[in-house]
Amino acid sequence: MDITLYRTGYPSLVFTRIDLHKFLLSQVPKEKISLGKKIVAVEQTESTVTIRCLNSESFSGHLLIGSDGAYSGVRKSLYKTLEKDGRLPLADAAKLKVHHMSILGTTDPLVLTKYPEMESKLKGLAAVFVGSSKKSVRSMDSMQFFATP
Repeated sequence: MDITLYRTGYPSLVFTRIDLHKFLLSQVPKEKISLGKKIVAVEQTESTVTIRCLNSESFSGHLLIGSDGAYSGVRKSLYKTLEKDGRLPLADAAKLKVHHMSILGTTDPLVLTKYPEMESKLKGLAAVFVGSSKKSVRSMDSMQFFATP
């Protein structure tokens, strides 16, 4: 079951920010897209939504796509309204928690048939990037993925 559909009545859709930008640029006239604006307030009526920016500009329309980051002005304004109406979920009221783990190193390619004892140890990893010095690590040809159990 799609939990977002269950909770909101709308299906969820996940894609990268660059894909969102490409889609918007292909579907919406360039003059209707504003980038680099610091949004400080959002006001909504039955038929329109208006944003107010830090530089005193304001823009109105029928649809607002707030892709302005984790600490976005759109989100803050929306949360303020939901909190005032008693509709903000407790989980959304909590501060964002971020966890990072990075391991960086270089090595020659690992040949699993040569090291069979490593195969079982690698199964718990989300991804193992194996590449040669002649190929870019970003190349899909030089990556080998192991799914988590």
